[in-house]
Amino acid sequence: MKINYIIATWNGSRVKPNVDMVYYESVLKNHIKQLGRLKNHINKITIMRPRSSVKNNYYKIDLNSNIKIVDCKNEYQSYGQWLIALEKFIDDYDYHILIEDDYVPACDNFDEKLITLYEEGTYLCSLVGEDKSANLPFHCRISNGIISSNTIRNLIKNIEYLNWFKTGDVPQIQFSKLLIDNGISLVDYSSKYIVEYYALGTITNYGLESGEKIFTPIQKQF
Repeated sequence: MKINYIIATWNGSRVKPNVDMVYYESVLKNHIKQLGRLKNHINKITIMRPRSSVKNNYYKIDLNSNIKIVDCKNEYQSYGQWLIALEKFIDDYDYHILIEDDYVPACDNFDEKLITLYEEGTYLCSLVGEDKSANLPFHCRISNGIISSNTIRNLIKNIEYLNWFKTGDVPQIQFSKLLIDNGISLVDYSSKYIVEYYALGTITNYGLESGEKIFTPIQKQF
């Protein structure tokens, strides 16, 4: 069993780069640092690097044979990056963990725990559902998660998946629609783990009130 850990990144400033003392230029470095603290069976860390005019040291990290940086177009936010990585590595790994740079794993063997919960034919992420306050339909509300190559191979190899993004203006919604329209169910693990979301200085929990968490906002760690 081989696992690809795909990090969607952005080296530009965040909404409030210093709000929690997590200066945006250190986000990726801190992510890799946290990943290295935890027991896991990740075979490859794939860092997606979208084109950017920003000049800084964001991607200046210690590379080794387990870490690969892949340059890509800056399109459709994290979701475009994830799909490009899936297309590139779909035949090399059994499972793909999709995560954004400002969320990090929060427990030992988080990869095994995701695989234990995972069911073929699904995308297992942190939180799914409607967002009535924002008038958004059923979708991956907190999108970090896991999918198998068996589940997504046909879609990646045979469908012009980027066309889904051209039909709407919210990449998160269009990514969810791409999966649903191609027979992949969206499910989450909020009934089994704490599920935290960060926005503008506040962290909200959408899962269990206590217990373990798979991922956590990077602001909670540093």
